[in-house]
Amino acid sequence: MYKIFNYLGTSICNGICSPESYGAVGDGVHDDTTNFQEALNNSNVIKCEPYSIYRITSTLRIRKNTVIDLNGSKIVCSTYHCFFNFREGDSYGAYNGNGNITIMNGYIEGGNISFIHCENITIYNLHMSNSINDHYLEICASKNYRVINCSFTGMNYLTPNVLEYISIDTNALYQGFPHNPSGRNTDFYDGTTNDGILIDGCIFKLGESEYNYGYDAIGAHGRSADYPNSFIDNITIRNCTIKGFTDCAIKANCMRNLYISNNRIESDGDCIKLGDVVESRNIYILYNYLNSTNGQRIVKNRYSDLTVAYNSVISDAQNI
Repeated sequence: MYKIFNYLGTSICNGICSPESYGAVGDGVHDDTTNFQEALNNSNVIKCEPYSIYRITSTLRIRKNTVIDLNGSKIVCSTYHCFFNFREGDSYGAYNGNGNITIMNGYIEGGNISFIHCENITIYNLHMSNSINDHYLEICASKNYRVINCSFTGMNYLTPNVLEYISIDTNALYQGFPHNPSGRNTDFYDGTTNDGILIDGCIFKLGESEYNYGYDAIGAHGRSADYPNSFIDNITIRNCTIKGFTDCAIKANCMRNLYISNNRIESDGDCIKLGDVVESRNIYILYNYLNSTNGQRIVKNRYSDLTVAYNSVISDAQNI
């Protein structure tokens, strides 16, 4: 990656650049937070140096129309959140925030990715591990959000009974997504839900030592009483491998048009839990391998229009 300097000797970069273009060292020791943020502030395409290790100690903020190609490099994040798609004071509503963002081809250790009010997000070939957090991906008020060929391995916990590796929020609410304090009581928390979530070819598993916690792999909690008719629409979970997790692999609350297909699920708890808090509708569970150590294959609480077919199981003694 070339570094470009102006006449004052300051590194500048238009178009594609790397964090090193703005002074990052990438040795895993130097704090590269400011340098990485400067690259994000000045370029819409970040291509990292391969094999670099960037030590990040505070949240990185992403603008719209940004591509981050980690290019085989690794971010070691010691802060609660690694990436946000908004900046302090933003008050976007609906899907009008910072969207058209891709993060791909690398590793993040620690931290999470929290996006809200956005459209067209792609998380591709990204491998996240060893986070002290509640979620790896927090998806809120997002449309057309794709998670493809990623892995999520091992987490410590803050609140163990709400710990999902991927959390699909039902509505944009202050109490549910409180990461923009100045936006409280503004249109930022307008109740927008998610529409169009694809999770494809991903691996979810517990880690080792203190990172062996996992409540749900993929989940949504109940909706707010302020939005009684809202649903998370058009969710597809396919071709994934999910192993472990004490509550369930997939928790489906408030989901409509949900397709769960061609997954291999070996859960310590239940495999799929439908509507333990809020009804889900129009559900297809097809061609999955389902096995539970201490729970059930499919727990049916609140649901309507459910199709279950062509699934394989270890033991017929397990209940559906």
